[in-house]
Amino acid sequence: MGPIAGNYRTGDAWIRLHTNYASHRAAVVRVLGAHDRETVQAAVAGFPAEELETAIVEAGGCAAVMRNRGQWLASAPGMATADAPPLTVVERRSTGTGPPDTVGEMPFHGVRVLDLTRVIAGPVCTKFLAGYGADVLRIDPPGFEEVPSLLPETTLGKRTAALDLTAPTDRAIFEELLAGADVLVSGLRPDALKRLGYDDGSLIAMNPGLIIASLDAYGWDGPWRNRRGFDSLVQMSCGIADAGATARAKRSPPRFPSRPSTTRPAGYWPRPSPVP
Repeated sequence: MGPIAGNYRTGDAWIRLHTNYASHRAAVVRVLGAHDRETVQAAVAGFPAEELETAIVEAGGCAAVMRNRGQWLASAPGMATADAPPLTVVERRSTGTGPPDTVGEMPFHGVRVLDLTRVIAGPVCTKFLAGYGADVLRIDPPGFEEVPSLLPETTLGKRTAALDLTAPTDRAIFEELLAGADVLVSGLRPDALKRLGYDDGSLIAMNPGLIIASLDAYGWDGPWRNRRGFDSLVQMSCGIADAGATARAKRSPPRFPSRPSTTRPAGYWPRPSPVP
């Protein structure tokens, strides 16, 4: 089976399929019944774009229709996030001890960080913390296959471990690590930890001094708050890809920057929040 990620023309618009992870590819294959670019294009052509987007997302996959800026702002997810700031800080009273005193050391020396991030944006945040002295432990599910080309950059300066948070033994280990952490950084969908029993309230109950930093592609409110999101999909959804296509006289297929243009900057937004 060859690679199938990319931009495809549906019956009425362009759509991007994101299949870099096996589970996301499998979702597209289930919906389309196709396994290579040629058969995927033939199958995609028979769908209205938004219908296909919804079907793939509901199957557990990742897809985004190319919308222009006006279409995005008029949509329910666009309206839900239109006035949202890029960074929100929620302060709370804490009975915990907080991060250690780092005077005379690197800025984050001794700060213990649990890293539950994937791909680029979240790992950029935690790599920054590690680079300034934090003790960062990245937790992945057993057998998780990160995009290999990203690992040299996104695991730099970190330790890594595998824990199955559906298994009682591994949950106990995670909760012990959590109790001793100063910061938890999550790049998971907002409902992912909640479904595992680790919503913010539960995390704070286990560690009252814990600082929680979270990233989300489509905002914390609205119908897409729990949708899987990646840089190229966000570009398609909110008008960036359309603007690029317009600037290139709408050549087809839509063209993207050679590097993800939103995901690394997004990773730097939350990184000051663990600073006491």
